Amino acid sequence: MPRIALLTMSPWESEGGFKPFSLAVWRLKAALLRDSPDVEVKIFDANDWSLDAWQAAIEDFAPDIVGVSAYVWSFPTFAELSRRLSRPDRWLIFGGPSARQEMLTLSPYADAPQWLDAFCFTEGESVMTAVAACWPDRTRLLSLPGLAAWDGARWSHNARPLTRGLSELASPYQMGLLPPGTTAQLETFRGCPMSCSFCQWGILPARKEAASRAFLIAELSALKAMGANEVFMVDAALNLHSSAFTALSEAEAEVGLIAGREFVTEIYPTRLKPAHLDLLASAKSFVGIGLQSTDRDAMRRIGRPYTAENFQRAIAQLSEVAMTTIEIIVGLPDETPERFWETFEHVLRLPVSVRVFQSLILPDAGLLQAQSSDIRFDPRSMRMLSSPTWNPAVYRETLAAIHRRAVDLGGWYSRSWPSPAHPDDPLAELGRPLGGPMWTIPDHTHERHHRLRVPG
Repeated sequence: MPRIALLTMSPWESEGGFKPFSLAVWRLKAALLRDSPDVEVKIFDANDWSLDAWQAAIEDFAPDIVGVSAYVWSFPTFAELSRRLSRPDRWLIFGGPSARQEMLTLSPYADAPQWLDAFCFTEGESVMTAVAACWPDRTRLLSLPGLAAWDGARWSHNARPLTRGLSELASPYQMGLLPPGTTAQLETFRGCPMSCSFCQWGILPARKEAASRAFLIAELSALKAMGANEVFMVDAALNLHSSAFTALSEAEAEVGLIAGREFVTEIYPTRLKPAHLDLLASAKSFVGIGLQSTDRDAMRRIGRPYTAENFQRAIAQLSEVAMTTIEIIVGLPDETPERFWETFEHVLRLPVSVRVFQSLILPDAGLLQAQSSDIRFDPRSMRMLSSPTWNPAVYRETLAAIHRRAVDLGGWYSRSWPSPAHPDDPLAELGRPLGGPMWTIPDHTHERHHRLRVPG
C-alpha cells in the first residue's frame, strides 16, 4: 500500500476556544484508514511555515501519493510546493474547491501538466480511496471516476463516481482520530440549494440527502466525549436543508451537545423559523448572515433574492438570541460604488456587528464570468481589481475608505486571512494563506448583551 501525505492550510488562526482544523482532510484520512487499513497516512496542516519547511517535512515522510486540499488561500503555496515535490515515482492529486480546470488555465499555473497528475472535481473520500487502490499503476488515473487526469494533450474528465451517503462516510470523530481541544466541526448536509453567481458553493452539485438522525446522534456523542466546548457548523447555513435540521434537532435533544456551548453557524434570513431560533437560544450562538448587498437589482442578477422587510424581521429576531454579524462584499461586479455605500451605511445602523469582504473571483462561479467579461483580477490572490461598474482607481479608494471607517468605528482589519505584504513579490508570501482583506466592525452594545446572556 502507498504512503500518503495530505496537505492542508487553514486561513483561520486559533483564538480563545476556537481551534480550527480541516475537517475535509481528516475525513479523507478516516476514509483511507477505514477502507485501506494498511495504508500509512499523514496530515500536514500549517499556516505559518516557509515553503522550505513544507518541503522538508513532506520529503522526510517520503510519500508515494500527495493529496492536496486546494482553496484560494492555499493554491499559490501548494502549486509551487508541487513543482518541488513532483517526480516520476510520485503522484500529486489536487482536490477541494479550487481544484478546477479554470484555475489551471491561469498564467501562474499553466505549467500544471508538468507537476500535477490529476485533480478531483467532486467529493474526495471515495476518489482518494480509489486512487490508493490504483497505486502504482499511473495509467489507471486516466479512467478513474471523479478525476481529471492529463492525457498528454488535455485534462480528461471522467464521470462522477457514485458517492456514499453522508451517514455512510467514515467519521474521524467516531473513529477517535482527533485529539481533544479542537473545535468541533459539524456537517449535516453537503452543497447549497442556492445558485449565487459570486459563490462557488451553489455551483457544485447539491446532495438532496442529509445525515441521518442515528449518524448525528453518534457524531454528537463522539464530540461530547472528546470534550468539545465549541461547535462550528460547516454547512452552507443552519436552515437551508429542512430534513438536516430536523435530524440535528432530534439528535441534539438526545445528546445535548450544543446547549450551553458556543455554537457558530451561518443563517439564511428568509428561511428563519421558530425552531431555528430555539436552537440558537439554547447556546452561546454566533451567527453570520451573508447579506452581500441591499441592491435588489444586483442581487437579482447574481441569483440571490432579497426582500428588505423579511431581512429586517429576521435581524430583529436573531439579534435577540445570537451574537449576529452581517457580511457584505465590496466589489460585486454587478454593483456600483454608490449602491455599495448605501448597503454599508444601512447595515451600520442595525443592532449587529458588520464584516466587509473584498470580492474574490472564485473557480466555477466568478472565474467563468470573469473570463467572458471585462473583469480584472489578481490570478494568485483571486482578488477582483476592476469590473464594468468598478473603476480601478475608485475601487482602490473605496477599500482605503472602508479601512478608515472601520478603524474610526473601533473595528479592525483581519490578520487571520492576510492579504500579501509583498504585492510585487508574490513568492515572498508562499507558505501562509493568501486572500482578500476583511474588516470587522463590532457593535459593542450588541456584543455586551450576548456576553452576559445566559443560554436557554
